[in-house]
Amino acid sequence: MDSIPNATVVQIRKPHKNDVVVLTIKCPYCNKKHSHGGGNNKKDLLLGHRDSHCINPPKSNKGYNLVT
Repeated sequence: MDSIPNATVVQIRKPHKNDVVVLTIKCPYCNKKHSHGGGNNKKDLLLGHRDSHCINPPKSNKGYNLVT
């Protein structure tokens, strides 16, 4: 059974027009940067499992866990 990889958050930002914090990671599958919502504030980030945003994901792609 393949385990789900971790994707380390490399940037945390809060857009001007939106209350959602945006987390940017480097994808463990394609090595590109992907962005995900991370909750409403930087103090209590919503981490955990996300589907990847790879354009051509490998068959082994089961998403990843966001970690800091």
